Amino acid sequence: MLNSDRLIRADPSSVEIELMIEEKLKVQGQQLEIQQHLSFEPGAKQIRYRIETYIFSPVSLQINGENYKATDCLRFFKNFIRLRPPSIDLEHFANGSVASNHLSEALAELEKLPTELALERFLQVNKLFALTYKRSLRLKTHNLYDELDLQDSEARHYVELIQKALDVYRLQAKRLREIGKTIGSECDVFCDEFMSVITLYYLQKMIVRIQRESSKNILLSLWESENRYRKEHHQESSSEQSSQEQQLYRWRLLTKYVSSCLFLNIKPHVGPTFLVHSLYGFAAAVSMIFATVIAFAWQGQYGALSANLFVALVIGYIFKDRIKDLLKEQLSKRFKKWIPDRRLEILRDERYHVGDCKESFEFFDVRRLPEPVRRLRQRAQSVKGIYDWRFESILLYKKELTVKTDPALFRDTRYGLMDTTWFNLMPFLNFIDTDEADLPVADDSSMHISQADKIYHLYFVRRLFTLTADKRESVKDEIIRVVLTNKGINSMKTLDI
Repeated sequence: MLNSDRLIRADPSSVEIELMIEEKLKVQGQQLEIQQHLSFEPGAKQIRYRIETYIFSPVSLQINGENYKATDCLRFFKNFIRLRPPSIDLEHFANGSVASNHLSEALAELEKLPTELALERFLQVNKLFALTYKRSLRLKTHNLYDELDLQDSEARHYVELIQKALDVYRLQAKRLREIGKTIGSECDVFCDEFMSVITLYYLQKMIVRIQRESSKNILLSLWESENRYRKEHHQESSSEQSSQEQQLYRWRLLTKYVSSCLFLNIKPHVGPTFLVHSLYGFAAAVSMIFATVIAFAWQGQYGALSANLFVALVIGYIFKDRIKDLLKEQLSKRFKKWIPDRRLEILRDERYHVGDCKESFEFFDVRRLPEPVRRLRQRAQSVKGIYDWRFESILLYKKELTVKTDPALFRDTRYGLMDTTWFNLMPFLNFIDTDEADLPVADDSSMHISQADKIYHLYFVRRLFTLTADKRESVKDEIIRVVLTNKGINSMKTLDI
């Protein structure tokens, strides 16, 4: 995983706020996962930023405008946007009086609501509690992760915090189950299973990592105790009750279920925009004016009924359609900056519109490349001094995100978002040929010739655009090299140049 932290300022329309963006990149099978973790302060109407990604690929991979249209490129990218759970220290979370009182107040509040609203709030309270616990445990575990020689006192304190944090929820188990039965939900049971499994997961990471045996035994004691609890209260999650494949499927489904309260719905906008309708209307009007002028001119000269007028009307009709199509094409190119190839509406609970995401795709001529992008690509060449733009195709992917920072949207969560883009690299593998090739020179005097995998380099130049406090545009650039073989992604690296 590669990380880069950036502190920038976004345009909030009325009040300036600081927007922290932490970017993470991961390889997931044959896909790249690019995450932007956004954190900001309340008090603004909206946040907005834009990312331009220039993808340089070898011409031999045939990723070009002849083989792919903009609508084809839509299948390369998929977007997810989710809220972020509260960030609380495990020490604070384990403080029974604070966390328990908050949970009790939330339960008392939902008991007064009508059944439908109570169900919605019950799901929200339980899922957010489980996700907040997970984040608190993860942060604490990562703080201790580099301490290979973990002291016994630190291990005992870590174990005590986990036990107290779990007890905050489990001491309310009877009340939660009664409410759940009343409104017809088992969310509390699933969330308890989720917290049990995630506890075992992070304990395992620590047990494998640390070297001191006495500290390891302290953690192992809690692991065994929690595993017994899981088998007793959540038998279906145990491998003894199901196959390993079914167990993994259940865990993935459980994770999606608990995390669902954070995900925002992304719905494609259907139909052309008002700007597109206006441009096409203008093209139709110009072509109609041409045909009408021809008809009036010839009618005045040759009369209303004549062969010459008939020929003029036919010619006018032919050119009218051609003029309209030509104008539509030229106007679309001229206004492409304002006409996205895909518009996505961001909704919460399928009802509340909270923002928009606009995406555009274009195969780019190297002569139109911005100079900073051109320099960055040349400096990133793995074999220095050998670079020819004719060897590469360039695909430009633009993404602009706008989200309203309504306090109702961030109820019970942090003021922040996680914007995730999945980039599918499978189309880039269609024209890769044989796995291996002979090296040109023998290894030694025995004339033994070795073989090596054929590799291809993709370069991603990413530009992040935001507005500074004085309304000027700020740009942050980075370049990533992805190495491909015909088996898929071989490696990925953010270049420091």
